[in-house]
Amino acid sequence: MRQYTSTLSVKALRWIRKDQVFQMLPADDVIERQRFVVFRLFSFTAVLVCIAVAIKMLVTLKANWLPYCVLASGAFLLANYMRLKPGDSLRWAYVSMLTACLVLLHLVSYTSGGIRTGGTFFLMAVIIYAFMLLGRKGGWWITAAAGLHIGVIFYFSSFTQLTSFSLFDENIQLINEDFLVNILLTFLLISALSSYLQSGSNVVIQRIVENNQKLAEQNRLLEAQNAALEKKNEELDKFASAAAHDLRSPLRAMASLVDMVLEDDLQMTRESQYKLDLIRQRAHRMDKLLLALQDYARAGSRHQSKGWVNLDALVLGLKIKYQHSESVQIHTEVPQKEILTYPGLLEKVLDLLIDNAIRFNNKTLKMVSIEARQEDDFLQFSVRDNGPGIPKEFHQKVFGIFQTLSARDQVDTSGVGLSIARKIVQEQGGQMQLFSESTNDGCEFRFSWPLVELQKEAPAQRA
Repeated sequence: MRQYTSTLSVKALRWIRKDQVFQMLPADDVIERQRFVVFRLFSFTAVLVCIAVAIKMLVTLKANWLPYCVLASGAFLLANYMRLKPGDSLRWAYVSMLTACLVLLHLVSYTSGGIRTGGTFFLMAVIIYAFMLLGRKGGWWITAAAGLHIGVIFYFSSFTQLTSFSLFDENIQLINEDFLVNILLTFLLISALSSYLQSGSNVVIQRIVENNQKLAEQNRLLEAQNAALEKKNEELDKFASAAAHDLRSPLRAMASLVDMVLEDDLQMTRESQYKLDLIRQRAHRMDKLLLALQDYARAGSRHQSKGWVNLDALVLGLKIKYQHSESVQIHTEVPQKEILTYPGLLEKVLDLLIDNAIRFNNKTLKMVSIEARQEDDFLQFSVRDNGPGIPKEFHQKVFGIFQTLSARDQVDTSGVGLSIARKIVQEQGGQMQLFSESTNDGCEFRFSWPLVELQKEAPAQRA
């Protein structure tokens, strides 16, 4: 029996709260759900206010039609809320409720002091709820209606005999009591709304808390996945490095054996010598590929340390390294500044790009331009050459590991240099792009390099 009574109580509470109407609102429409809860809060609070005001009038004031008008307004507000069913127009219910309040306040003003009536305080609460329920546009319409009411009552109070304190028999004590009751009840309406908006029952706050909890959980999962991924990548890099190192030994032994056979067997035919020499070349090439794989696996900041470096001096050192003949000209335009970064990694990226610009250049005079400029917290680098250029369909392919656009017999390359360069840049939080408009105008590699805490430690403070 007790359980049956409890079930009925829960159902009755849900019916009074209009949970079915609330649940019909889209779950992701937080604003509309918030408005319905505010509407429910105002309806019940306003009904209580109407009952309290009517009782006060019936007990302390002389017989008048006004208390019954107030009770009728409270009954309308209650019926306006209780009649709602799933699918009904909520906006019409909001407008009906606010309009009824304005009409009631207008009627009260004629016998309760005109422009000086305490009921005017309720207008503040009505306007606040109007903006909450109807939005900005509807709120301004209710504000305009309230302003019109004030203007009309002011005119009637100033230039006609239509308004008075007749309800209170001009009794100052009753007038003061009316002001007191109206102010306190207005505080109740506004405080009820404010309390709800700041409470855990607030639909918006609940959604924010739920989203924050979901976001925190997702962040924890993401951090765990990132940690696992970093560990896995480190293990793969170690495996690739160890495998490349171990595989190079039998290749070198194979090449040595071929050399020994070629030296010892002088009676070997030319065709056999050619085939053995071909085996030796392929072994050396495989050794270079494994060495390149080892370099690719080791590329990154895990094996480096930060330090201050003069950017202009770093680029000048690379210029001296590669501009060793008249067939190569390197132009640099780099700011003279010291930066805190991974100097070994930055030098490695520039070294690989310069080597690529010269190695694959088919011009008699190989020209390379290196530029750098600061943009916010990044250095923007550009390495441009006058080589044959790269067709657009191969712009992504060139960054793939062991990918080359020329046959390996024509150009001695492992095809891993650009892969290493881009890997290093991306690990630092930068990006690398290739620009080449035609196949005869050369190509340009641009990459961004983050400045690490550049402004927090001046070079002079490192002593």
